[in-house]
Amino acid sequence: WKMLAQSYFKNEEWQNSINAFESYLRIVPQGSPEAAESEKIMAAAMFKIAEGREKTGNYAEAAGAYLFIYKRLPKNDIADKAIFNAANAYQKGGDFDNAARTFIMVVDAFPNSALKIQTISRAAACYIEKKDFRAAAGMYLEVPRRYPDNKEAIPSIGRAADMFEKERMLIEAAKMWELVYEKYPRKEESAQSLY
Repeated sequence: WKMLAQSYFKNEEWQNSINAFESYLRIVPQGSPEAAESEKIMAAAMFKIAEGREKTGNYAEAAGAYLFIYKRLPKNDIADKAIFNAANAYQKGGDFDNAARTFIMVVDAFPNSALKIQTISRAAACYIEKKDFRAAAGMYLEVPRRYPDNKEAIPSIGRAADMFEKERMLIEAAKMWELVYEKYPRKEESAQSLY
């Protein structure tokens, strides 16, 4: 099965490759190096299918295909990227609600992902597209809530203040300054870092 699956992969027969790898994975011990290698190649084939759907403008189908990678291979090294790409496909298709929810799935499922700050910012951008500045502010505030020591924590509070100002919520915007001084009293650059 493995050689057949690899042959299909080399010939860019993605679905046949996935099916053959699925059969092979039923007979090799889970957690073995053979299984890990096969899952990695199978995930690459799954990505090719999802990318193909995205390139043809089938964004909802592409998002579903990317999410299937995560559901089928949740511990794979690229599972967080699969969720991120699903959210990106939703965003490209103009489905900003699903995009925002899916971006946040990345940090919920993989809090230490290299994509964590980018996904929160992209979720906020989805709400900005919808002109829901209050929700965008809430997204930006997820950075200091979840990752208070990240270098983007203070600037994210500044972005939240901007969103509150756009909503004409000036008291909430002013509270962002207080939040910076409360959470980061020893940071001399706190005020400058807001923007």
